[in-house]
Amino acid sequence: MLSTEVQIGGMLIKCTGSRNEIRDRVRKMKEIVAECIKNQMFEENKDIIESVNSMVKHMTIIPKSSKNPQGRPNTIEEWDSLNKFIRIESEEKLKDINTTIENSKLKIALLDKEQLKMSGDDLHKCWLTFGYTREVFISRKENLRKLEQLKYDFSETLKENARDLSNLVKEIADDLELLEREDELDKYVEIGGRYQIIGDRIKKAQEDATLINSREKILSYKPSIYPLLPKIAAQYQPFQTLWTLVSDYYFNYPKWMNDYLNQIQREELTETITSAIRTLRKLEKNDLKDSRSALENAATMAGKYQEMMPYLPTICDLRNPALKYL
Repeated sequence: MLSTEVQIGGMLIKCTGSRNEIRDRVRKMKEIVAECIKNQMFEENKDIIESVNSMVKHMTIIPKSSKNPQGRPNTIEEWDSLNKFIRIESEEKLKDINTTIENSKLKIALLDKEQLKMSGDDLHKCWLTFGYTREVFISRKENLRKLEQLKYDFSETLKENARDLSNLVKEIADDLELLEREDELDKYVEIGGRYQIIGDRIKKAQEDATLINSREKILSYKPSIYPLLPKIAAQYQPFQTLWTLVSDYYFNYPKWMNDYLNQIQREELTETITSAIRTLRKLEKNDLKDSRSALENAATMAGKYQEMMPYLPTICDLRNPALKYL
């Protein structure tokens, strides 16, 4: 308490006016602080409402319809993301919101203690906001139930995809076996194109297998195995290499023999010829030894590339950059 009188030396000074002034200033400071606390609470309440609305919107499953032909979630990956959000991330967000609510309650108690009570209307709004989190629990319960049904639907589709892929791999294996019997070099364009198509199908099957296994892992299922897939991929590669070299030879040979020398890159041509011969000899020795017709074609093409070797020294000499100074 402030004294009404203060003794300074031999003088006695009355302080009634100063005491009242200090008291008024303290009261005004409290009111200012209280207003700041209220404004902070109002902003926090707005954030709570926005966070709750955002969470409810995020976790809401949208069924397929004419307006939303795909719906949400539309894939197992989207299902997994939504499942994690509802079960885990939303819990963490609710903890943060509840911490903010508890702090707001302490602020209300502090204002009440300092006799700076909030208006009935403002207090009512705060308590309505504090109860708004129940919307999350309602939405969470409803959408978890829907997620379980979606999990069943996705799992059935996944099983069907796995069966379809298994059948597709068998079809590719049969088509590859038929294609390997083709051995007419003059049909290199057609045969090379068919190998390209087979290669694209194998690549797509490998991507599908990876995707299916990834989704099986999400659903905690045992991964499907496609033992034939790596086998046909390995089986396909040497034949694809052979027919690529066949196509390259017949496409480039007229250029090598008829184009102007200044249009031929000597280092590139040398590497192309020598690399093709090495690859074809390796195919003969290792990769194509079980296919007689493919072996014969590899030997034939190695011979054709080999026939280009005597021309390389002449081409290299005539394409020597030093000749242009002669």
